[in-house]
Amino acid sequence: TNTTLTKLDLSCNLIYSTGAVEIFSALRTNTTLLKLSLNDNEICKEGTLDIAKLLSFNNTLQELSLYMNWF
Repeated sequence: TNTTLTKLDLSCNLIYSTGAVEIFSALRTNTTLLKLSLNDNEICKEGTLDIAKLLSFNNTLQELSLYMNWF
């Protein structure tokens, strides 16, 4: 369980939509991560829609960056 990490930059890692959805599934119980950057990871439109749905379960994340993805 994460108790200290507040910022995470996973930019340019070719996570794709499936990886992004897995990350957000894990963040459903997040209570410390405030900023997440997933820039330039080839996340498509459908992946961002799935992320939007999963964000409704997370009340802690304050900033999400999805710059330079495929949508």
